[in-house]
Amino acid sequence: MSISHAYPTELPLDELRTLYAKVKGGAVEIPQLLHAAWVVAGYGLGRFGGELPVGEAEPGQSPVDELTALEQLVAPVPPVGSGLAASLIWPVVLKLALKILAEIAG
Repeated sequence: MSISHAYPTELPLDELRTLYAKVKGGAVEIPQLLHAAWVVAGYGLGRFGGELPVGEAEPGQSPVDELTALEQLVAPVPPVGSGLAASLIWPVVLKLALKILAEIAG
């Protein structure tokens, strides 16, 4: 039996804000963090066809870089949705989401 769920097609701002809160050192419950990371990873992978976009982040991404990338996405204005800025930000955010999923699972 195979169950398939489509990746989110809209920028998941609530989930990005949850990751942002976690990276800033906030207390986020594990189920909420896991859900947020899953949704953000799904959106990022769906957006880039399962491939990291141009500007792939280095494996040793720092928490400061993660925070900066998330700030770009959750800032009230202007929303980042496409173009070069998104191609530089999403690798960092996607790797953060995948790292959180791996840490929780591991």
